[in-house]
Amino acid sequence: MTVSIGHGDYDAERKILCVSMSAQIGEDDEDCGLPLFLKVEVMGVFKVDDNRFDIKNIEDFAENNAPYILNPYIREHVFALSARCGFRPIIMPLIEVPTRKPKLKASRRAAPAKAKK
Repeated sequence: MTVSIGHGDYDAERKILCVSMSAQIGEDDEDCGLPLFLKVEVMGVFKVDDNRFDIKNIEDFAENNAPYILNPYIREHVFALSARCGFRPIIMPLIEVPTRKPKLKASRRAAPAKAKK
């Protein structure tokens, strides 16, 4: 199975970004074990609010975030198409989303209040 991701340039006029993700399973694919050729491509059209999202990060979003958003859709299509063709359904592996802890700015905390006697 081959999975690939690609994206176009950010369209500043329409404020959209197109990202595509494809999965291809071939006749000689040893992982598949089925006599089929299947190619599924999903295109995501992301509307960008450039007042809230810094456009200098658009490339990073397209390459690192968009695949996590599109992956469940491509997995479902691969599964459903292989099942509807009469084959054992192909289940693409899950992907693990890395956890990032936000960097918090140092803040001043008030000293705890003393209990009255």
